[in-house]
Amino acid sequence: MGVGHLINLHGAKTELTDSFNKANFSINTSLAEAISLSILEAMAHGLPVIASRVTGNVDIVKDNINGFLFELDKPEEVIERIIDCKLNQKIYQNISLNNINLIKENFSIQLMAERTKKVYAEVLNG
Repeated sequence: MGVGHLINLHGAKTELTDSFNKANFSINTSLAEAISLSILEAMAHGLPVIASRVTGNVDIVKDNINGFLFELDKPEEVIERIIDCKLNQKIYQNISLNNINLIKENFSIQLMAERTKKVYAEVLNG
């Protein structure tokens, strides 16, 4: 099965909401990551994430729960995951819902502000 009809590359963007709303997946092929904001943003929009199995990505993407991980030396796994999700809407919907819930429970603006405030307080108080 060819994949040319499954993937569109649109170049650099500064405002991503419209792109996330039109997308079916977010693919991250990083060689190394901390905590990827692009992955978190995609999850907040309910997109399944297909990410390289590297430090950082494995901390937030749980394979077959809120996305898919692939080995960098096996790029064909990306295509397999896209096809799996396209063929099974139940998997897609579950992953989408899991991502929205993960962001709400762990990365909301309020929670992140509280965590940041706590770190500053700890640093300032020695």
